[in-house]
Amino acid sequence: MASIRSSWERFPQTELTSVASFAAARHTLGKPDRAEALLQTRMLTKGYCPIINTRSAQDPEPTRQSHTDASLLIPPDPGKVLVDYAISTQNIFGLWSGWSEKPIEVSQPAPANVQILSAELIVTDPGAGSLCPASLRFEFSVDWRIRSIAKIELHSRLFAAVTRQTEPPAANDNQGIQYKLGGAITPIAIQFNGDIPTLNGQPVTALNAEGDEEVTPGDAQSSSRRYRVTIPGFELEYASSAHIGLTLQARVVEAIANYRTGAWSPSPKIIYASDPRARPTLVVDLVRLASLPDAAGECHAHLDWAAVPSALGYAIYESTETRLLTSHPGYPQPSPERSLSQRLTTLKQAFNAQPLRRDFTRRNAELVSSNHLDVSLPRGSQDIHLYVILPVMAGGTEGPWPSGADASKALIPYAAPRIAQPAPPTIELQLLQDKAPAAANFRARLRIATRGDAGARPKRIDIHRVRVDDAARQLDSMGPPIASLTASLTTSLPTPTAQWQVDTAGNAQPWISQVIGTDQPEGSWRTVWYRAVAWSEDDAQRGILKSRSLPSPAVSVVIPPATGPDLSPLSQSSAGGDPAWVLINFSSLAPIAPTPLGPHILSIEVRKADGSSLLEQQLPLHQLPSTQPASGSGVWRIAAPASSSGSSSASSTGRYGIILRRASINDALSVNVRITDPLQRIAEQVINIAAGSTTPLPSLSRIDAFSIVGRGHIYSFSTDAPDRDANGGIYRIHVAAVAKADSPFPQLDPKRVPKTATGGIALKSIEQGSLKIEGTNIPDLKKLLGQFTLKKGVFIFEGPLSTVKKQPKTPTLGNESLLLYRQSADRDNNFILLAKAGLSSLLVRITTPDGRSVEQRWKA
Repeated sequence: MASIRSSWERFPQTELTSVASFAAARHTLGKPDRAEALLQTRMLTKGYCPIINTRSAQDPEPTRQSHTDASLLIPPDPGKVLVDYAISTQNIFGLWSGWSEKPIEVSQPAPANVQILSAELIVTDPGAGSLCPASLRFEFSVDWRIRSIAKIELHSRLFAAVTRQTEPPAANDNQGIQYKLGGAITPIAIQFNGDIPTLNGQPVTALNAEGDEEVTPGDAQSSSRRYRVTIPGFELEYASSAHIGLTLQARVVEAIANYRTGAWSPSPKIIYASDPRARPTLVVDLVRLASLPDAAGECHAHLDWAAVPSALGYAIYESTETRLLTSHPGYPQPSPERSLSQRLTTLKQAFNAQPLRRDFTRRNAELVSSNHLDVSLPRGSQDIHLYVILPVMAGGTEGPWPSGADASKALIPYAAPRIAQPAPPTIELQLLQDKAPAAANFRARLRIATRGDAGARPKRIDIHRVRVDDAARQLDSMGPPIASLTASLTTSLPTPTAQWQVDTAGNAQPWISQVIGTDQPEGSWRTVWYRAVAWSEDDAQRGILKSRSLPSPAVSVVIPPATGPDLSPLSQSSAGGDPAWVLINFSSLAPIAPTPLGPHILSIEVRKADGSSLLEQQLPLHQLPSTQPASGSGVWRIAAPASSSGSSSASSTGRYGIILRRASINDALSVNVRITDPLQRIAEQVINIAAGSTTPLPSLSRIDAFSIVGRGHIYSFSTDAPDRDANGGIYRIHVAAVAKADSPFPQLDPKRVPKTATGGIALKSIEQGSLKIEGTNIPDLKKLLGQFTLKKGVFIFEGPLSTVKKQPKTPTLGNESLLLYRQSADRDNNFILLAKAGLSSLLVRITTPDGRSVEQRWKA
């Protein structure tokens, strides 16, 4: 059953058209049946009772009228129904409106989800091997209120886990359980016969809602029924993984046709089972190793023992493996296949059986007074040496000789270590590159071969690389290896582009026979040197210590840069002196010194507009002069600035200059510069020099004039002209100001300033320095003019642009009438002329090093 609510906008309450009641009906689409009225029938007649149009204060939608159909039956097959609902209204006069219809498709609720409440893998240690039996036990609950359940399908996968937090791999939707890592999927489901669940014919435990008590399946459980399931038969392999994880999901299949299947549990249950094996510790008989051979070829062993009270000293007895086995026939003889521990076990068994004193020889004629002693083993000995320490008491009697089943506990075993040094590997080197039109992709191909039959079997190959020639003379000066390769593990660092193939020989104990691979360091014109060295490995059970072979011969290759030489764009500027001269600057990172493959060649071609040549040169970079040509046109290498130690890096600089001394400033030129590397790859730059000067005119803004009360009159302008050009040429500034005639010096008393015949100020007498003003504190004319001079009534400033000082803020005028300054910091291209008296006109001119100029004028 389903409940369907239909709603519509409530009609307005008007006197003549007010809605008194309404009727509802439904019709199942696709069926020939008549529509069914959703109204109550009258008690005495067969008619229907309309639904009264009422309003409730608790209605959540007071502006809408609604009707609820609480008896819509949804058939289980197909599980959905398409219904057309219709509504008609009746006014207060009993008149009915037409039907308003709306279709709707109603489906049954989805099958309930299975909630997996808990799960665990119960693993058992079999006592031997790494394959452990296990069973899966889990609890789940499922809601029975919607439908009865026919079965619950299970979905489970095993995965190897590095830790107990390892994420499982992506799951699939295939039903079934995996009993082994990588094993087949076995379909499995919990079947329900009514309320009774079974799994593979075995009953499933039904639980109460809390899960702490077993109950009878069915009504004794709540609507959400809980179960416990145990699935045996898992086989977990822990040989290669310390942890094994399992994901578990479930879904229901309804018992009523059409047997709908629910969705898998939305969140799979993930559990982990760690390796349960806890085996007894196997105690191995250990043979002590003596020291490495000294200069005389002897190995030394250090004997120590517990002191015996009242002993005068100690007697040291020694025997060898060969002597002991000779007097005890029937025991296995030492062989390369047997480890030191195995050989020692044999010696202990023989000594326990017959602890013969005659097999031992006393080493010391005089007693050893301390409880330790260093002894030397014979040169080249490969036997196990056995020592017995006996205390000697005050009466000169020795302690008892070891006897009984544990006699071997008195033995102190020592053996001389053996150094396993492989033969030096051979190395072959080849430069590889891809064929055109693909990029060259330069790389080095190495083939390293070992000689396992001429020394110890190599277990590891280290590859060393260096770009410094002197460092390649010895292996230890080449730094750490770029790759350390073993038969079972390949590690390459720090060259992620390297690729190595390791070939091995031998089945039981594989060793490296050869290594083939490519190495692709960053391209450079410097020589790359390679060496290889082979390593054996420790074998503590046989007393073998690993050792490094002698290095292979050093081999070299040049791995050029992937791209051709670089060349910066050409820049032009004035060369200073003659305005017709032009300076061209450029730079390149191409090495100046010749490379192992040859030098880099610089080619310069300069032609006039008529095709005639002004300059043609082709030289290796290292043959270029380091100074500018004194005459004519030419190229040179610009030396770098001297370092703090006073030395110059001119030998490695990549900055170059070309001076072109044109006969006429009106000659237009075409300049072509090329650098060719030893592989004949070319970088080229071209620049065209137009007729006329090469120095661009600086900008000069218009002059802005304003005044500040208490400060004076301000005239500002800006320019991008530098103090000097790239060649040291000086930019100059010329400022000419004309003061208003009535007050050129407002700081002076007008009555004391000499006048002309027309009543104006006698500026000429000021220019000639003949101004004499009595009763003032300004006796010096320079204090009136400051930075400026006075010529024919015009105040003039003339000088290099750098002589205009920077001021952090607007200064205050003192005795001077005019002050020219520039603003500081990032606004030093702004210039200010501060005047006590107003000006009638102002001229500003900026002159370039080659004599050209730009100017601005202002008039009041």
